[in-house]
Amino acid sequence: MYLRRMGVKKVYAITAGDNVKREELAIKLGADKVFNLTREGTAAVTKALQAENGGLGVDLCFEASGAPQAVVQGMDILRNRGVYLVPGQYSASGGIEIQPQLITFKALHIIGSSQYSMSDVHKYLEFLDKNSDLHPIIEKLGTKYKVAQINEAIVDAKSGNNIKTLLVK
Repeated sequence: MYLRRMGVKKVYAITAGDNVKREELAIKLGADKVFNLTREGTAAVTKALQAENGGLGVDLCFEASGAPQAVVQGMDILRNRGVYLVPGQYSASGGIEIQPQLITFKALHIIGSSQYSMSDVHKYLEFLDKNSDLHPIIEKLGTKYKVAQINEAIVDAKSGNNIKTLLVK
């Protein structure tokens, strides 16, 4: 949604599993198309995205899934001198094999982020203030459970029923 509101002309989302609600939400938030790795396969999704920009690949990849294997696919779909934002890898969820020459030959710009400053929070709040029409959609991203419902919350989160699971008092 942020990229779309910034004026990015084409926005694509990639999902895995079988969660139609998540795909519909991606479209509501501004994706032009949603690719599903489970239905289409990694090779087909990569090929389709590499075909963008006259066959050069995409300009920017934003990897926020936290899935280690997604990192390699992100590098594959980027064009030469593409920018790769990786704010989603927070846990030790396993290693991956990458080909370092891919970074060199494509001259990729890889930017990781695990921290933010108060100026980032200010920009985020400013964005939310200017885009109040998005508030109802954002609110629906979280499914709230009372602490006493923690077991149900965990089951729903593991099954993919929720986008974000929140425990509240």
